[in-house]
Amino acid sequence: MWGNTQEVSAPPNAFTNPNANEQKITLCRVGYNRPDTWRFLLSAQLKSAPATAVGDQANVSVWFELYTGIGRSVMRLPFWVTLPGWNWNFGLAVPINVVDWTNQAQAGVATSFTDEVPAVTTTYPIFTDEIVGHDMTLIAHVNFVTDIPGVTQPAIVEVNAQFAPNTHVRPDWMQVDKPPAEQFAGGETRGH
Repeated sequence: MWGNTQEVSAPPNAFTNPNANEQKITLCRVGYNRPDTWRFLLSAQLKSAPATAVGDQANVSVWFELYTGIGRSVMRLPFWVTLPGWNWNFGLAVPINVVDWTNQAQAGVATSFTDEVPAVTTTYPIFTDEIVGHDMTLIAHVNFVTDIPGVTQPAIVEVNAQFAPNTHVRPDWMQVDKPPAEQFAGGETRGH
């Protein structure tokens, strides 16, 4: 499953217990049979949610957790990618069908210093559009928090993910001593 689209129904949470009904779903599972560098595209779209009144607040957040491994090593990257999410407070229209998407993950922060006295320090994020892995599992998290009185209607969010090898060189292409029908068989021979 190098790509997938799913709708997630997230029940409301109160601001006093904001993660009680957080929903999560395994969205993609890559088992490639060899290490590779991957590019990715992630998105989410709010499909429906209850409206707020003048004194109410509501927000939906979406983030992605990644497990990636090569050989005997596996790494869990919680909050690997966090999308901006949606707010519709105090009677504003519910932002239905607004798509948040990215093909970058924050990989860390960097700090720079100046030679001035006093020194000026600047910290800024570093982003990457690649990830390494042999086996990868992507989990989408959706959370709906509101103070709408008596609300039971969930927020429905469509989450999407796609992975593609950065450079797709199949081992069968390197079988130069084989006839073209075996060298370019038209499908994967050992990866999936």
